[in-house]
Amino acid sequence: MFESLKKRWQEASERVDEVNRGKELASQTAPGDPESLPDMIGLARQFATTLSNKGLRLDFKPASLDVVDRVLVSSRNELAAMSAVELADRKRVETHAALNMGAYVGEVLRVDEGGLWTKGPDGLPAVDLGWHIASPIATVLGLLTRGRVEMPGGAVESLVKYHGVVSAASREALEG
Repeated sequence: MFESLKKRWQEASERVDEVNRGKELASQTAPGDPESLPDMIGLARQFATTLSNKGLRLDFKPASLDVVDRVLVSSRNELAAMSAVELADRKRVETHAALNMGAYVGEVLRVDEGGLWTKGPDGLPAVDLGWHIASPIATVLGLLTRGRVEMPGGAVESLVKYHGVVSAASREALEG
């Protein structure tokens, strides 16, 4: 799963690089070095702007994750409708959706819980919350492809629930 996600991340990084007109997004620096990350805050803002242009308001607050959940369900339905012949297109759509929605979800977590973007242990962008490294891109991909993601307290089936689990764990870590 992680090898596939890494490959998809690399493909997505190449596309983001083109969009940003040749800006170098990934470098060969040490894991965890934020200098080697793409502009995740910029991707989150771009995602929010794109949805705003479609009449969906995203304000980087946890309540806006309900809107992203609806977009995720719509994307999952589109992916399910694709035939096996369209496998390359499906992977491209999955990657694009995971990257963009993951950037937004990660930015909501970063702002709400306090944290910073970093590289996770798997090499993908993640949010360091101090007590935990949250992997919103992997979470979105899991929700897109399987409809659920296993978490320490059990499976979650939405981004709203994912945020709730991460926030509750954050509160417990602070109180402990």
